[in-house]
Amino acid sequence: MPVPAGRRDGHAAYMEAELHFKNRQLRDLAWAIGSAPLLQPDDRLTRWLDHAWFQRRYDEYLPVLHALDRNPAKLLQWLEAARQRRLGSYFESLWGYWLKTNQRFRLLHANLPVREKGRTLGEFDLLVEDTQTGRQLHWELALKFYLGTRDMRQMENWWGPRQRDRLDLKFGHMQTHQCQLSRLPAARQTLELHGIAVDEAWSVVKGRLFYPAGPGAHPPPQNAAHQHLRGWWQTQAAFNEACPAAAATRYSVLDKHQWLAPVVPQQLRFPDGDSRTGWHRQLPADRPVMLAACADGVELSRGFVVPDEWPCGLCTP
Repeated sequence: MPVPAGRRDGHAAYMEAELHFKNRQLRDLAWAIGSAPLLQPDDRLTRWLDHAWFQRRYDEYLPVLHALDRNPAKLLQWLEAARQRRLGSYFESLWGYWLKTNQRFRLLHANLPVREKGRTLGEFDLLVEDTQTGRQLHWELALKFYLGTRDMRQMENWWGPRQRDRLDLKFGHMQTHQCQLSRLPAARQTLELHGIAVDEAWSVVKGRLFYPAGPGAHPPPQNAAHQHLRGWWQTQAAFNEACPAAAATRYSVLDKHQWLAPVVPQQLRFPDGDSRTGWHRQLPADRPVMLAACADGVELSRGFVVPDEWPCGLCTP
């Protein structure tokens, strides 16, 4: 099976401290701030924040996290007011709360649209002031999950679970359009109306890359961050064949709201029965399903079980 019992992936190993937080949304907040970035390209126009930057912010923020662990009401009220149903919007709301409660960075504006002659040219995710340096920053946020196929060194071979999204297309759009929005004349006019002058664009991309399950190492895609979070994927036929042999491993089906932080024992949702009773054959055959591989109630890794025809190979974005 994908992960031998007793071995955790980098996701659970690095962020193990967040497992002690009682509230799921609080664990997601800790994950949003402290987890490793997905991408780390060499880009002279945009700063793609590295793992060390996120670790520093996480360490500085620990007193707030511990206070929220005692009483998470303010965080929950913030998220409830945002009423975000999409996972990406929920991720942005977590960052918005961090900006509201951290000591260094101040939110100037969120989701500011840029329009010209009635046409929307783009939207600034976050406009932020670094109170330590006085610089005003444009931050673009993204939460992405991609599965690798064929030559995994090529970004165009990494697809979203439902093949509606592709890593090279998202990277290109962020690099050439989203992160360069402040350079447009219409954008500069919009910023001036709000008293903002962007000094630099920063990119915050979190998520996970899923590699084919099985023996052997697979190369990461170009521009992947060295410490990016990893997972595995298998077709349903391959998973059904291998699952009974993995007696020490149990698999918890993860709802989409569980895709961020590691799950804790009380969150695990195991199907009725075990591998010998064939529960794994009851997984949906028409869509990808994310699972957490667990032993003794602890998450070791996570992965996708996908339909047997995935990927179709001829999909167009």
